[in-house]
Amino acid sequence: MTRTQNGSPLMAILLLLIIWGIHSYREDTDFLRLLHIAPRRIFMVEYSLLILPFSMLALWLTGDVYMPIIMQLGALLIAALPTGLYALLRTKKGRDLAWIPTELFELKTTFRKNYLSIALLYILALTSAMFTISMPLALIAFLMLASSAYESIENRELIEASFQRNKSILSKIKKNLLAFHLFLIPLYILFLLFHLHYWYILLALIVFASGVLTFAISYKYAHYYPGRQRANNTLAITFFFLFFANPFFAPVALVYLWVYFRRAKRRLDCFV
Repeated sequence: MTRTQNGSPLMAILLLLIIWGIHSYREDTDFLRLLHIAPRRIFMVEYSLLILPFSMLALWLTGDVYMPIIMQLGALLIAALPTGLYALLRTKKGRDLAWIPTELFELKTTFRKNYLSIALLYILALTSAMFTISMPLALIAFLMLASSAYESIENRELIEASFQRNKSILSKIKKNLLAFHLFLIPLYILFLLFHLHYWYILLALIVFASGVLTFAISYKYAHYYPGRQRANNTLAITFFFLFFANPFFAPVALVYLWVYFRRAKRRLDCFV
């Protein structure tokens, strides 16, 4: 039998979607905790065993050792996601996104305002994942949308509430970057399933997006002042975007980022 890659990525996608669907309906997390069992470990073992025969089949069909590895990593990532998503979304708390931490209030507000556009863009990106350019374009679109979330400067009470646990600007940046990339994990997995030989492009895009978002957050809080309503960051982010995307000017962009990160840290120390 001639080995072929036809259908293997689609099979992997279908299996991971089924596992994610099962995971979204699970409501046994609290029960497992009562038994003093770590739920995530149980989920990881279950999903790994569930996908193991199919990943071996993919290895036999394609001869590509990376395909089963990606399938297993996808199953492990799903196991790390929150369970009971379907039940949560049926409640008012779930629909109002009250489950999203206060530290992510900018992203939460942007999602509420643009949920329809975000959903359509996400579906389009998922259904066109076989095209190499699809994921990079989707990531840039989501990056531009996420960057715009840091344009407005909210009232002091909300700012203080978001920094109540940790007043570090670095902590806020880490949480926002984590939320952004977790949201895009399905697109990352699909890109690797279809275009594994371009993995370095995915890595470069993740680093690039992280840099732009870090700058957007730093710029906003570097200009924070009680009573101010907007950071007016559109032009600054555009320049940073263009400079950071160019290898020759990337060092200048990094210096620019460091300057505003330090300013943001000092401004928060003064007012929060």
